[in-house]
Amino acid sequence: MTPNFKMGDGERHQTIPAKGSVAGADGDTIAAIATAAGSGGIGIIRISGPKAGAIAQRLFRPGSARPKEKPPQSQPFKPYRLNYGHLVGPCSGQPLDEVLLAFMPGPRSYTREDIIEIQCHGGQIVLQKILDMVRTLGARLAEPGEFTRRAFLNGRIDLSQAEAVADLINARSEMALKLAARQLSGELGSRINGIVDAVTDMLAEIEADLEFGEQGSVGVSAAAIDDRALQERVIEPIQGLLRGYGFGRILRDGLKLAIVGRPNVGKSSLLNRIIDREKAIVTPFPGTTRDPVEASATIEGVGIRLIDTAGLRESQDPIERMGIEKTREALRSADLVLFVIEAQTTPGAEDQRILAEIKGREFLLVVNKCDLVTGAEMIRLPEAYRVNPAIFVSAKTGDGLDRLKKGIGALWGQGAREEMGETLVSDLRHKLALEGALFDARNAARGLKDNRAATDMVAMDLKHALVQLQGITGQAAGGDVLDAIFRKFCIGK
Repeated sequence: MTPNFKMGDGERHQTIPAKGSVAGADGDTIAAIATAAGSGGIGIIRISGPKAGAIAQRLFRPGSARPKEKPPQSQPFKPYRLNYGHLVGPCSGQPLDEVLLAFMPGPRSYTREDIIEIQCHGGQIVLQKILDMVRTLGARLAEPGEFTRRAFLNGRIDLSQAEAVADLINARSEMALKLAARQLSGELGSRINGIVDAVTDMLAEIEADLEFGEQGSVGVSAAAIDDRALQERVIEPIQGLLRGYGFGRILRDGLKLAIVGRPNVGKSSLLNRIIDREKAIVTPFPGTTRDPVEASATIEGVGIRLIDTAGLRESQDPIERMGIEKTREALRSADLVLFVIEAQTTPGAEDQRILAEIKGREFLLVVNKCDLVTGAEMIRLPEAYRVNPAIFVSAKTGDGLDRLKKGIGALWGQGAREEMGETLVSDLRHKLALEGALFDARNAARGLKDNRAATDMVAMDLKHALVQLQGITGQAAGGDVLDAIFRKFCIGK
């Protein structure tokens, strides 16, 4: 039931009914603290649902009224504006905090329901006290991501946009932020819907062929679709989206960069220098690093996840051998490898073995400890090491660090900027759905090309592809998928 209070223009409004059980089909109102945990200057309580306005009226006293004075029930909230006043206890009437209150009536709100946002002082005690009062008056505590889930279920955003909300919040670099913002704008959903429309049109052609085609026809007639149309309108657009997944994943999750080399070449010192703090333990003794040490940085606009690994060498120490195995695991999953050697020592057998392990992978050769030698004493790199330009640095002094960062950017940062001109797929769920749709579309194309597949078999392949594509935007997403997605959100979003 819509709460009995006046709008800014004196008229009542109707909220859009929910399309699913979560979005208030039972008339429930949800509330949560929308700001991060911890003390701050400002905290926000968010309330969404049919009772939001009525709850706020029980608590809010406008600035023109004394805190203990109860205003008339018809006192309106001005929509889409900040209303100044005080919050008071619903029973005691005692003032609790001086606040600003925003009222956003549905359907022109984030959830397409009535929303109240209370901006109060950011102490955890006062926030929890206000939330408790809101719950006492008929709201329940929101589940993780439930506000965004209601926005999706009520048709304000598609599922890919809902996932972009979490990506926007968790963005660790400028490019990740731009990618999330583009997806939130509906760019990916628009591309997917274009492919969905093409598949739907083709299915309509097949259905018409089944209904009105020649009696006894086994395959799809020439009047219906052909494999070339399917290739151009469905298969190629899907392939184009899949090609961008590599860069999209890196922009979203960060470039995984493993620092490898034999013991005591300065890997930990290099990691500390890149992130500009003492993260990894540094000693003059070989084998100090046993477990991989991870840290984050931003290089050339791309988020980087650096992994300092145990030195690769032959060892009889069982603990060190476990660390070396973890190094190899990190190496296998890395997007880029920094292979570190020393400036004053000619690469030996251990370096050769490491080089053999990383050949075929994207790597940069980093010659460290340049501060310990003069130009004349600098090692001459054997021919085997000249596959990539070497970058000479000193982890101790920081000399050459800018060259190293530019080298990393040359491999990934610039390429990522060029790819940003295209629609990038960054979520593994989207990638798997696109791969499934591509598999089904190719099966349908083969059936059309050979003209041997029965019409209903081609239609079945296209329907399977359609379900996969619609799962990306949420048109065909089951409750378990939604639960898995929104469980990752924080409470209050």
